Amino acid sequence: EAELKHGRVAMLACAGMITADKFHPLFGGKLSSNPLLAITQVPKLGLLQILLFIGFMEVFGILNSRRPDYEPGNFLGTSQWETTPTWDAYQLRELNNGRLAMFGAIGMLTHAYITGKGPLELLDAGNGGIVF
Repeated sequence: EAELKHGRVAMLACAGMITADKFHPLFGGKLSSNPLLAITQVPKLGLLQILLFIGFMEVFGILNSRRPDYEPGNFLGTSQWETTPTWDAYQLRELNNGRLAMFGAIGMLTHAYITGKGPLELLDAGNGGIVF
Protein backbone atom coordinates (compact mmCIF):
# COMPACT_ATOMS: atom_id res chain seq x y z
CA GLU A 1 0.00 0.00 0.00
CA ALA A 2 2.85 2.43 0.77
CA GLU A 3 4.40 1.87 -2.65
CA LEU A 4 1.10 2.64 -4.35
CA LYS A 5 0.57 5.81 -2.29
CA HIS A 6 4.11 7.04 -2.93
CA GLY A 7 3.74 6.21 -6.61
CA ARG A 8 0.56 8.30 -6.85
CA VAL A 9 2.25 11.22 -5.11
CA ALA A 10 5.28 10.89 -7.41
CA MET A 11 3.05 10.91 -10.51
CA LEU A 12 1.45 14.15 -9.29
CA ALA A 13 4.89 15.57 -8.45
CA CYS A 14 6.25 14.82 -11.93
CA ALA A 15 3.23 16.38 -13.61
CA GLY A 16 3.44 19.38 -11.30
CA MET A 17 7.15 20.00 -11.86
CA ILE A 18 6.80 19.81 -15.64
CA THR A 19 3.72 22.05 -15.66
CA ALA A 20 5.24 24.60 -13.27
CA ASP A 21 8.29 24.90 -15.50
CA LYS A 22 6.27 26.76 -18.17
CA PHE A 23 3.01 27.78 -16.45
CA HIS A 24 3.11 30.11 -13.41
CA PRO A 25 -0.46 31.17 -12.53
CA LEU A 26 0.13 31.82 -8.83
CA PHE A 27 1.94 34.70 -7.12
CA GLY A 28 2.04 36.76 -10.30
CA GLY A 29 4.42 34.33 -12.00
CA LYS A 30 7.26 35.31 -9.66
CA LEU A 31 8.16 31.78 -8.54
CA SER A 32 11.20 30.07 -10.03
CA SER A 33 10.84 27.14 -12.40
CA ASN A 34 13.42 25.32 -10.25
CA PRO A 35 11.25 23.28 -7.84
CA LEU A 36 13.82 23.42 -5.02
CA LEU A 37 14.01 27.21 -5.23
CA ALA A 38 10.26 27.67 -5.78
CA ILE A 39 9.35 25.97 -2.48
CA THR A 40 11.49 28.51 -0.62
CA GLN A 41 9.69 31.36 -2.39
CA VAL A 42 6.20 30.29 -1.29
CA PRO A 43 4.85 32.44 1.58
CA LYS A 44 4.76 30.85 5.04
CA LEU A 45 0.95 30.70 5.08
CA GLY A 46 1.07 28.90 1.72
CA LEU A 47 3.42 26.28 3.17
CA LEU A 48 1.12 25.93 6.18
CA GLN A 49 -1.81 25.39 3.82
CA ILE A 50 0.12 22.70 1.94
CA LEU A 51 1.07 20.90 5.17
CA LEU A 52 -2.51 21.06 6.48
CA PHE A 53 -3.82 19.56 3.24
CA ILE A 54 -1.26 16.74 3.41
CA GLY A 55 -2.24 16.10 7.04
CA PHE A 56 -5.93 16.07 6.12
CA MET A 57 -5.33 13.53 3.35
CA GLU A 58 -3.31 11.32 5.71
CA VAL A 59 -6.03 11.38 8.37
CA PHE A 60 -8.67 10.70 5.71
CA GLY A 61 -6.62 7.72 4.48
CA ILE A 62 -6.26 6.32 8.00
CA LEU A 63 -9.98 6.64 8.69
CA ASN A 64 -10.75 5.09 5.31
CA SER A 65 -8.47 2.12 6.07
CA ARG A 66 -10.54 1.24 9.13
CA ARG A 67 -13.63 0.42 7.10
CA PRO A 68 -14.56 -3.28 7.16
CA ASP A 69 -14.60 -3.57 3.34
CA TYR A 70 -11.28 -1.75 2.84
CA GLU A 71 -8.65 -3.24 0.54
CA PRO A 72 -5.10 -1.80 0.42
CA GLY A 73 -4.75 0.79 -2.32
CA ASN A 74 -8.48 1.40 -2.71
CA PHE A 75 -8.40 4.96 -1.44
CA LEU A 76 -11.90 6.03 -2.49
CA GLY A 77 -13.72 2.77 -1.85
CA THR A 78 -13.27 1.01 -5.17
CA SER A 79 -13.85 -2.32 -3.43
CA GLN A 80 -17.56 -1.86 -4.21
CA TRP A 81 -16.80 -1.77 -7.93
CA GLU A 82 -16.78 -4.79 -10.15
CA THR A 83 -13.28 -6.22 -10.48
CA THR A 84 -12.39 -7.82 -13.78
CA PRO A 85 -9.11 -8.86 -15.41
CA THR A 86 -9.12 -5.42 -17.07
CA TRP A 87 -9.20 -3.78 -13.64
CA ASP A 88 -6.33 -5.98 -12.46
CA ALA A 89 -4.29 -4.96 -15.51
CA TYR A 90 -5.08 -1.30 -14.77
CA GLN A 91 -3.85 -1.69 -11.19
CA LEU A 92 -0.61 -3.29 -12.40
CA ARG A 93 -0.06 -0.43 -14.87
CA GLU A 94 -0.71 2.11 -12.13
CA LEU A 95 1.85 0.43 -9.86
CA ASN A 96 4.47 0.28 -12.62
CA ASN A 97 3.86 3.90 -13.67
CA GLY A 98 4.14 4.92 -10.02
CA ARG A 99 7.50 3.17 -9.75
CA LEU A 100 8.72 4.98 -12.86
CA ALA A 101 7.38 8.31 -11.55
CA MET A 102 9.31 7.87 -8.29
CA PHE A 103 12.55 7.62 -10.27
CA GLY A 104 11.45 10.48 -12.53
CA ALA A 105 10.68 12.80 -9.61
CA ILE A 106 14.00 12.04 -7.92
CA GLY A 107 15.78 12.58 -11.24
CA MET A 108 14.11 15.96 -11.78
CA LEU A 109 14.91 17.08 -8.22
CA THR A 110 18.53 15.94 -8.57
CA HIS A 111 18.77 17.77 -11.89
CA ALA A 112 17.34 20.93 -10.28
CA TYR A 113 19.85 20.66 -7.43
CA ILE A 114 22.85 20.21 -9.73
CA THR A 115 22.00 22.70 -12.48
CA GLY A 116 19.61 25.11 -10.74
CA LYS A 117 17.16 24.79 -13.64
CA GLY A 118 13.67 23.39 -14.01
CA PRO A 119 13.00 20.05 -15.72
CA LEU A 120 12.25 21.50 -19.17
CA GLU A 121 14.91 24.23 -19.15
CA LEU A 122 17.69 21.72 -19.77
CA LEU A 123 16.01 20.60 -23.00
CA ASP A 124 15.85 24.16 -24.35
CA ALA A 125 18.43 24.17 -27.15
CA GLY A 126 18.36 27.98 -27.45
CA ASN A 127 19.98 28.28 -24.01
CA GLY A 128 22.76 25.79 -24.61
CA GLY A 129 20.81 22.85 -23.23
CA ILE A 130 21.01 19.23 -24.21
CA VAL A 131 19.40 18.28 -27.51
CA PHE A 132 18.47 14.65 -28.13
